[in-house]
Amino acid sequence: ATGLFDLSSGEPLTEASGGSPASGVIIAASSDWGSGTCEAKVVGGLMQQEQPHLTFHLGDVYYVGTPDEFNTNMLGIPPNDHQVGVAFPKGSHTTFFLNGNHEMISGGTGLMVNGFGYTGQTTTYGAWLSDHWRFIALDTAYLCYKTNENGDRNAVTGETEAPNPDAVISWLKDTVLLGHEDDKRGIVLFSHHDPFSDFSKAYLATAQQLSSILPPNRKVVWFYGHDHELSFYS
Repeated sequence: ATGLFDLSSGEPLTEASGGSPASGVIIAASSDWGSGTCEAKVVGGLMQQEQPHLTFHLGDVYYVGTPDEFNTNMLGIPPNDHQVGVAFPKGSHTTFFLNGNHEMISGGTGLMVNGFGYTGQTTTYGAWLSDHWRFIALDTAYLCYKTNENGDRNAVTGETEAPNPDAVISWLKDTVLLGHEDDKRGIVLFSHHDPFSDFSKAYLATAQQLSSILPPNRKVVWFYGHDHELSFYS
């Protein structure tokens, strides 16, 4: 598996140069959505009304992304006889959950077992390609906390600059071929952590990693979560 998919159909691709013409494709994305609240249900319903072909959650299932919290807050499974669950809206051919720091507080099992079972994905990163665009999901959360000797993450005082793992960087270089200057398709990035913010900390490690891969002066569009404000930057 390459982690590459056709944007218009969701079918796997074998080459980074692939991607069929895409017209009228609808993508719905939200972040920090996995709260199981009435507000989340309303937002999910609005996303579903658009009849999206692809839906993305940019990470954070509350409070710490356990399997039970994924079941209730993302898969729509009621936790008991007195409460209801809230299901993340599915795209007609693709639904994808990015990793978030809250998922990593509990070690990621909720995402990688329960979440992956709901979406059908097998990794926390991927790329959806057309003849004019490349949409790329990154994993800024897996290394967003330092680990101690036994592998536990320090979510209290161990925050990092949220780099992508080496495996993702190698995939961007060798499979996505993100650094090839002759590929002029537009690039849209999805991540959980913010590389820029007027409101809180910015996490620069992934931006620095991408800067070392992308051709000089290459512009991208970047959608991210973590900050709980709706903001647009140019």
